[in-house]
Amino acid sequence: MNWIPAWVPPNFITLASSACLWVALGLVATRHVWSPVTLGLALAVLSHGYLVYDQVDGMHAKKTGASSALGEFLDHYLDTYHGAILIVALFALFDFAHPTLALVILWSSHLAFAATMLEERERKELVLGALGSLEAVLLFTAFFLSWLSPAARAWWSAPLLGGWPAYAWLVGIGGLGSMFAAGECLWRIGRVPVEFAVFAVGSFALTLWVGSTPLPFAWAAAIVVLFCSDYTGRVIGSHLLGRPAPWPDWPALGFLALAVVAGASYARMSGGALVVWLAFRTSWISVETFLALRSDWRWANATPRLS
Repeated sequence: MNWIPAWVPPNFITLASSACLWVALGLVATRHVWSPVTLGLALAVLSHGYLVYDQVDGMHAKKTGASSALGEFLDHYLDTYHGAILIVALFALFDFAHPTLALVILWSSHLAFAATMLEERERKELVLGALGSLEAVLLFTAFFLSWLSPAARAWWSAPLLGGWPAYAWLVGIGGLGSMFAAGECLWRIGRVPVEFAVFAVGSFALTLWVGSTPLPFAWAAAIVVLFCSDYTGRVIGSHLLGRPAPWPDWPALGFLALAVVAGASYARMSGGALVVWLAFRTSWISVETFLALRSDWRWANATPRLS
């Protein structure tokens, strides 16, 4: 880490690592402009850049004595979106041939992350499994690198058991692993908090609903990601600020019930309204938590400790 000046606040490193994956999302949105080799290489480089600096920010914070509650919030909360971007990028390479599977994998990864943050809140201890976020990003990076080979691209799309392609089996196993990881967190907690149970059931119902409607995939994914990230962000905030355990967003769940009753003919209207509401909701939670922790923000490390 000697290449990072001691005066650089770790929060800026966190934001820089996050920027790598938001650039990756931009490439995904314009994927038809790029050749498969260029896109695969760019995604591999950006995911690896994110991984490096996502590990460095905490190390730099400890080395310079600049650890803070705001830094922990930024690191963990932004990761709720980073995992989703990597999953979307993987499915984008196959032009979202299995959109419902992609939505379920998004849900399962958020379930595991929410359970991990809940365990930290309940037990005051952050426990990472044998296959944690670091190993997961390494696997994504390896997958993106495999995209440089035409033979590998063909193999990933080749049908295997049940006619499902190889990549679908890969991410399906990963999704099961995420649900198992969530179960491990709850087992260590020793109970299933009712707030988390409502979140798990409600978010799964929301995922199934958006997957059954003619909503564009971008809208459907945004609804799942925003709903889950909102809850996870408030779990993190409640842990750092000593607030009561949060519930998932009730207006969104109520809106889901109304949308189901209204039927598929109102899916676009319902989905658009949900995206707008959840975007506002998550923005508000982010601003509220940042303001509560704003005293931790640093433009520079005033007194770095490099011992």
